Amino acid sequence: MIQCNKDSDSIQILNKVQECDTTCDYGYKYQAPKDTSVNCCGTCIQVACIVEGTLKNVGEQWYSDDHCTIYLCKSINGSVRLLI
Repeated sequence: MIQCNKDSDSIQILNKVQECDTTCDYGYKYQAPKDTSVNCCGTCIQVACIVEGTLKNVGEQWYSDDHCTIYLCKSINGSVRLLI
């Protein structure tokens, strides 16, 4: 970002560098912006399901304790979902 400052005697051009927070929550991963993006910083994208504090990877399937329900962590249109 460039900013101009004017005082009584001169004009100064200040070049400010934006710092990006690349820290993401559990189950998320930082994705840098694409070269064509107008954004300086990227975003955190969900890469896994979190079930009762446990990380389940996309594609991972498991059963309930009574073996009556099948769970699946799946990515659908860029969104990570837990399917029952």
